[in-house]
Amino acid sequence: LAQKMDEASPELVLRVKVLDAEKDDDGYKYKIHTVTNMSNFSEPEMTTCRVYGDLEWLHRCIESQPNRDGIIVPPLPKSPGNSAQTAARQSEPTQHSSGEERKSVGADRMQKCCRAIERYLQLLARHPVFRQNEYLHQFLDTKELPPIAKTKKRWVRTLTYAVEEVWFHGRKVCLAHGISAACSLCVYCV
Repeated sequence: LAQKMDEASPELVLRVKVLDAEKDDDGYKYKIHTVTNMSNFSEPEMTTCRVYGDLEWLHRCIESQPNRDGIIVPPLPKSPGNSAQTAARQSEPTQHSSGEERKSVGADRMQKCCRAIERYLQLLARHPVFRQNEYLHQFLDTKELPPIAKTKKRWVRTLTYAVEEVWFHGRKVCLAHGISAACSLCVYCV
């Protein structure tokens, strides 16, 4: 397939497809298949496994790039965790549903989630500026992303609040709610 692309068109090609999603302890892992004739990729065809956090990392990196005036970054699809929880709730047994129907609902939701992620990556891959982006190449081409991409949101939030508390010289200030003393509204102040 990659060889036919080189012969068929002299233009740069970057095609992305989400093949499958597998559930593990950390959530869902997506198999992303890439076909390209771009010389800065290690292989013309490759498959990588990514989690949703990796997709968030890619989105943050692309949004933070300088000199993208007038270029709109496609919106990041919703987190599959929410979709999976919704699917689990909707697939709970009822008087009128069978086991096969419940599995079908969950599979349909995962299929939609995979298609949304695939569409997002295709929009980036087709865009003349984003397709040249080093972070997109790294996301599609390397087996392991930098460690910063693997950080958990909760850890980052906790660190942010700790730094902000030091920033305000140890004063107890709830920055999330704008209260000058510790508030009872969030988990960080309690």
